[in-house]
Amino acid sequence: MEHDPLRCQEIHRVSDEKSGLDAWIVLHSTALGPAFGGLRFANYASDDAALRDACGLAEAMTWKCAAAEFPGGGGKGVIQADRLRERGRALDVLGDFIEQLRGRFRTAGDIGATDGDLRRIRTRTTSMADLDALGDLGDAVAIGLIATMRALAPRVRESGANDLRGLRVAVQGLGAVGMATVRRLCAEGAHVVVADVDAERAAVASALGDVRVVAPDAIVGADVDVFAPCAIGGVIDGSTARTLRARAVVGGANRVLADDAAGVELARRGVLYAPDFLVNAGAVIRGAWHALRGRAGTDAEIAAIATRVVSCIDEAERSGTTPEAIGFERALARVRAAS
Repeated sequence: MEHDPLRCQEIHRVSDEKSGLDAWIVLHSTALGPAFGGLRFANYASDDAALRDACGLAEAMTWKCAAAEFPGGGGKGVIQADRLRERGRALDVLGDFIEQLRGRFRTAGDIGATDGDLRRIRTRTTSMADLDALGDLGDAVAIGLIATMRALAPRVRESGANDLRGLRVAVQGLGAVGMATVRRLCAEGAHVVVADVDAERAAVASALGDVRVVAPDAIVGADVDVFAPCAIGGVIDGSTARTLRARAVVGGANRVLADDAAGVELARRGVLYAPDFLVNAGAVIRGAWHALRGRAGTDAEIAAIATRVVSCIDEAERSGTTPEAIGFERALARVRAAS
């Protein structure tokens, strides 16, 4: 959905001249509980671009947490990676600042963050996720994607079969989430098409089973049943929505739709869309529940994502709107009720 990206509860700039640290820590909402969100290390054209990304991602986390029906809100940390000079010192300063927030921001990894980065930050704050206790968070996201694909399979294939055997799926991006999704798809007998800008990762994926590698610019137009964008957001705009050949979109990326018009066009064409803040919440469910109750979210709790996605799709079809709009309305209602 399109919202004001700067309407956030707290915005903090964290800087350290010696290390080159220049970061934004944004808490969009803590109405339901502490703000959960990862730390993203990326290059930005300007401070404003970094801030807007942090605010938009933090807001998306609010709706993700609310839609997942647990007591947490949304936050995000964005670190301008190209400005770092002494990474170790920068991580220490960042960890110390997060600790000063006294648990209002609970964090883990995101794009550009290494396990080493996260473990170092955890030496400075109790608000960093315990990687050893949570396991593979990319696979946690994949569990939700696979459960949703299985639930939608009868609607997107001619045979009407309710398993993944023979289902044609295009996976864009082979990072932790994309690779785990390919691995699970192959284990269930799906036909998979993949693309990544990193040829080595594509080669690894091709060895997992029935996997065909295509060029990055060809993956969106692949003739498949399901398109799974697992890299950057905004990959489906109005033009793409009009030409997409897949009959469903089930992705691990955040903010898959470039704008609301893309979602409307998908609905008009009968392409099923699993709202990203619903379907890719597996890592949040696993990690947030560990932070809140000392026990990581289970595979079954993550797989329940599929039920919520299908409910949004069904209501959207009955009401003539989009699944994203329904999912957002439900999440917003929970946040408002707690405010």
